[in-house]
Amino acid sequence: MTLIVAGYTGVTLWSRKNYDRIFFVADTLLSAEGRTDKRDRLIEIFKKIRNIPVKVWTPHFDTDGHFARYLESFSSTCVIAYAGSTLTFSHMLNGIQEHLGQLRYTFIDGQYKIVKHCSGDAIQKNYAETWADDIVFESRNLPALTADLQMEVISHVIRRALKDVSAHRLLDQNSFKSISCQLAVALYCWEARKPVLYHVEVVLTEEFPKYATLKYRQLGEQETAVLGKPLQREVEELMRAVRDAPESPAEKTRIGGQLDRGTDELKAAKTLLRKEILADEEGELNYIGGRIDCWEFSERGRTKQWYELPAVSDSEEGSIISPDE
Repeated sequence: MTLIVAGYTGVTLWSRKNYDRIFFVADTLLSAEGRTDKRDRLIEIFKKIRNIPVKVWTPHFDTDGHFARYLESFSSTCVIAYAGSTLTFSHMLNGIQEHLGQLRYTFIDGQYKIVKHCSGDAIQKNYAETWADDIVFESRNLPALTADLQMEVISHVIRRALKDVSAHRLLDQNSFKSISCQLAVALYCWEARKPVLYHVEVVLTEEFPKYATLKYRQLGEQETAVLGKPLQREVEELMRAVRDAPESPAEKTRIGGQLDRGTDELKAAKTLLRKEILADEEGELNYIGGRIDCWEFSERGRTKQWYELPAVSDSEEGSIISPDE
């Protein structure tokens, strides 16, 4: 059973919260069909949150004005967390990495635009054509990379991936479960200069024959995404309590002799995750397990990531583990 919490966070200055970051907290256990008995555990440390480079390439013209090749000119990043079918998400991830890593600047109808590398609007190699002198790709002329555009590219890839995994089967609710998944996607909007969080859900269409598609929406600053275990109401109440509380002290608290890293919302989500792990252990239900994977996605698409051990003992609780361990 997966549990992932993602939402907006930040620091309070002059009694005002500045939501300039997005946090992710997840378990790292991969098991067979959601079962978490020891014999069904596949991987204890599996990354359910992925960091994906975003690159935009600029066309380069030779001295005669002919298009020669594309050169990498701009880079950003996005963070994607998932719950559900690992196989489906892996297929999506391959396409998302390819498309976000090969965005293209182009010139259409007198305007500079960013398009997918597979788009017919991308400038093609054609030595028989000389481009106009006014096509000069300078930074002051180019549009900013928006979160909406990045999300359009991701949704394009997801729709194609879902068509691949469902094209040869007649889907009902039972077979749909084997390919369904949910995503939380953090993107940096270079036009608005802020991080943006989306919730993506794979759904089954109403018409017959049924097929898998997706729906997504941008979350507001006071909203939180919960993937996997159905705890949306509990998480919303928890985050409301955190955000309505008086300003927290600047000094970080300590758990088990270690600094409790992260902003207030992130710390609260970690506490909830530990609580769910302990409850599952005591009740002999599905143990979430593994480690706690913590992320902060901030300005200009920067990311911080670290692992923490779940609350297995007073000495180990909250221990910080490097991502490379």
